[in-house]
Amino acid sequence: MQAEATSAYTCIAQAVSWTSSSLVDLRFEHSAVRMSEKELELINVALGCGTILGFFLAIFTVDWLGRKLVLIVSGICMVMGWFFIAAAANVPLLFAGRLSTGIGCGFCRIAVPLYIVEITQPDVRRKGLALVQCYIAAGIAIELIAATVVDYKTLILVSAVTSVCFTLMVVFLLESPYFFISTGRKECAIHVLKKLRQKEDVSEEVDQLEEFLKNTPKITFYEQAKIMLTNKAHLKATSISTLVLLLMEFSGPSAILSQAETVFTKAGMGDSAANASAMVSLDLVLCSPLLILLVRSNSIKKLLVVSSASCALVLMVLAIYFILQEAIDFRGIVWFPLLMLLLYYSLASLGILTFAVVLGSEVIHPDVKTASFAVASALGNVAQILTLLVIQSWPVTATFCLFATSATALTVLTAVFLPDTKDLTLKQIQELR
Repeated sequence: MQAEATSAYTCIAQAVSWTSSSLVDLRFEHSAVRMSEKELELINVALGCGTILGFFLAIFTVDWLGRKLVLIVSGICMVMGWFFIAAAANVPLLFAGRLSTGIGCGFCRIAVPLYIVEITQPDVRRKGLALVQCYIAAGIAIELIAATVVDYKTLILVSAVTSVCFTLMVVFLLESPYFFISTGRKECAIHVLKKLRQKEDVSEEVDQLEEFLKNTPKITFYEQAKIMLTNKAHLKATSISTLVLLLMEFSGPSAILSQAETVFTKAGMGDSAANASAMVSLDLVLCSPLLILLVRSNSIKKLLVVSSASCALVLMVLAIYFILQEAIDFRGIVWFPLLMLLLYYSLASLGILTFAVVLGSEVIHPDVKTASFAVASALGNVAQILTLLVIQSWPVTATFCLFATSATALTVLTAVFLPDTKDLTLKQIQELR
C-alpha cells in the first residue's frame, strides 16, 4: 500500500524537473508557445502557486474525504494539468496546466506522509519514508534523461503517463485505519488492519487508536491555530518542522533540479548542460537505495545532520570556485561544477531531500496538525518559489553562497533542536514535548 501512495513523489519530481529543459525550449522562436522572459518566470512559479493552493485544499479535505479520495483527486488534477500543457497554444493555458499540476502536487504532499505514517508500524515506518527518496529520484531521472532524447511534446506525454498510472494505482488503495476510526467506522478499520498486518487479531492496535483519538478533541482550524501559537510545545514542533523545510529549500536541491540546465549553462557547461542535468538525475537514482539501508540503523535526525553538513561543505566549495572564477581562468576544469553537484546530490539523497519534507508528519501533534501543516507546507513552497527566482536573476556566486549558508543553518538547527524519533510509535512521537 505504501509503495503505491509513495509513487506520488515520482509525479511530483517530474512536475518540478520538467522546467529544467522545457523552459529552455520555450525560449526558442520555433517553440510550441512563444514566450518572453517575464512570461517564462510566470510559468516557472505557477507550479509553486498551485502547490500552495493544493496544500490548503488538502488540509481542509483530508480529514473529511479521507486520505485515499484526496490522493485520487490529486492524480486527476495532475493528469488534467499535463493535458492542458500538451494542448497549450498560449501562455494562459500553459499557466493553467502548471497550476493544476501544482494543485495535485499540493494534495499529495499533505496526504502521502500522513497515509504512510498512519498505515505503517514503527519498525517499517522509517523504511517507508526512505522509499520516498527512491521515487523522487526515479521521477527526476525519467524527466531529465528523457529530455535529452525526446522532443517537447513527447516529454509532456511521458510525464502524463506517470500521473495516469499513479491515479489508477491509488484507486485500489486501502483507506487509513486512523481515518476510519476517527469517523466512527471501527469495523472498516479492523478490516483494513487485518489486511495491512496480515493477521486476524488486531484488537490491541485498534484499542490504542481509539484511546488516542478519544484523548484528541476535534477542533476547528482557527482553534488549532490559536492552540499552536499559545502552546509552547506545539509552537516549538511547528517552528522546527517549518524551519527545516525552509532551510532545505534555501539550500537549493529542488530549485537546482528545476533549473538544472540554467545552472549548468551559468557554470560554463554550454551545450553539455542537458547531458550534465541527466547525469545528476542518474546519480540520484544510484544513491537513493543506499538511504533504505542506512535508515535501518540510523535515526532521521542523524541522517539529516550528516546530510546537511556534508551538503553545506560541498556548496561552500562551489561558492569559492565561482568567486575565484571571476579572477582565474578555469576553462581547463569546466567539469568541476558538475563533479561537485553530483557529490552534492549524492549527499542530499541521504537525508535532506526526503526527511525535510516528511518530518512534519512525525513531529506535529494531531491537536494542531491542520494549522501546523498549513504554515510549514505553504512557507516551504514559498521558499521554493523564491529560490527559483534567485537562480534566474542572481549571479551564480551569490546563489551558491546563499545555498551554502542555508545548509549550514540547517545542520545547526537539526543537531540542536530536532527530537530523535527512532523506534518510537506514532503515539509516542506525537506526545513528544
